[in-house]
Amino acid sequence: MKLSVMTCVLGNPEELKDTFNSLLPYLDENFGWLIKATGSSDSFLKNFIHPFVTIIHQKDNSLYDGMNQGLFSLKSEYYFVLGAGDVGLDHAVRELKQSVSDQSSLFFSLIIKQSNHIGVPNPLELSIRMACPHPSTVYRVESSKSINGYDTKYLIASDYDHTSRYVKVYGNGSIYSDILVSYMGGGLSDIRSLEGYLEEELIRKRVWGVNDYQVYASMLQKGGIVASNVLIQIGNLS
Repeated sequence: MKLSVMTCVLGNPEELKDTFNSLLPYLDENFGWLIKATGSSDSFLKNFIHPFVTIIHQKDNSLYDGMNQGLFSLKSEYYFVLGAGDVGLDHAVRELKQSVSDQSSLFFSLIIKQSNHIGVPNPLELSIRMACPHPSTVYRVESSKSINGYDTKYLIASDYDHTSRYVKVYGNGSIYSDILVSYMGGGLSDIRSLEGYLEEELIRKRVWGVNDYQVYASMLQKGGIVASNVLIQIGNLS
């Protein structure tokens, strides 16, 4: 199999059916879906039985522990990761199936469903920020395994760490203008955004070697934006 989508789920999220329905027209011997499930009911998982869907129902210790379980079970050459409720978009999925070959990685755009904001990838800015949306980044399976997958000491931003280490070893890959994914949002990176930001700063220091003054500057800039927004809200209430 050439390409897989990997999805990790906790419990029985109904939104997973939207992801399944978006992928269903493309599932074949060269395009599969792996569901890594934790605490899901058998009756729920029966909704996704299909010749080209693999379901692994196994306990894990965290999201990224589950991601590693899925990664090291993949049988394809390439993969990308969708959350429950994320949707693959028709034209880009078709293009991806045709173009995925002999590349270190492929970077597509995504659209955030709640805001209609489009996230455009730029691997050259990874030392500054998470500049390549994780759900629309396509990796080589063996390359991800070779850098030991996802670092479980990060609970929220391990996708940034993984992409950073991957690009440092395997280069900037190929960038495509198409929007591959409609991203549902509402995951850990949204719910625990401050923790995610702090992890990102640690990753910039550990992976990209930024110095302490650069980290302080980034934190001051971030804090200034938050403070400004709070003052605007207080002013509007006055």
